[in-house]
Amino acid sequence: MRNLLLALVSITLATPASAATVTFTSAMRYTTAAEIASDPALAGQIVTNWFLSSSGDILSINKVTITIKGSTNGSRLYQHSAGSDVEPPHPLFVGVIPALGADSWISTSGDTGSAGGGFSMHSSSWFDIDSNGPQTNFNFARLTTPLTSNGISFNFNVSIPSDNGQVVASFPFSGLAFFEPSEISPEPSSGLLSTVGLVGLLAIRRRGS
Repeated sequence: MRNLLLALVSITLATPASAATVTFTSAMRYTTAAEIASDPALAGQIVTNWFLSSSGDILSINKVTITIKGSTNGSRLYQHSAGSDVEPPHPLFVGVIPALGADSWISTSGDTGSAGGGFSMHSSSWFDIDSNGPQTNFNFARLTTPLTSNGISFNFNVSIPSDNGQVVASFPFSGLAFFEPSEISPEPSSGLLSTVGLVGLLAIRRRGS
């Protein structure tokens, strides 16, 4: 039975001079019984994890715009008071406060900072402070949202160095996650659903000027 639908949109444009690549996948799950017991506000919420693989170090995740039905600038994202919007919670803390496992955040592969207001503002940026090289299936975002028929729209750019290191490659991405309440069992499930892979639209700009 089709419980959750994930619609992801992308276009690939080859640029021989850079040869940089980024691919995306995502997976949705229901909040678990332990998470809901830890914070009843998580009942009826969906957790979407987003992953990327890149040929170079993640410089930034920028121009982030999140739209959820009935919200402004992603204001209906679930965020725990003990969580952070720039990194996932430590597993030991999740063991003590299971609701942190559903906290919403965006992160790079190294130390991460944010600019532009974070989740509260459109076109905010999360930037990497150090270098960690290419990534494989790196979990760069977790967004927990109410179960609504219109789901969530997540738009962002990922910037990485080109393979020759002379330019910055920017990969715009647009994702839509649709939820169908009428088809979802009232019992929460902790299993991840199938993932869908994507490749972003490659655009090049010179570093600095």
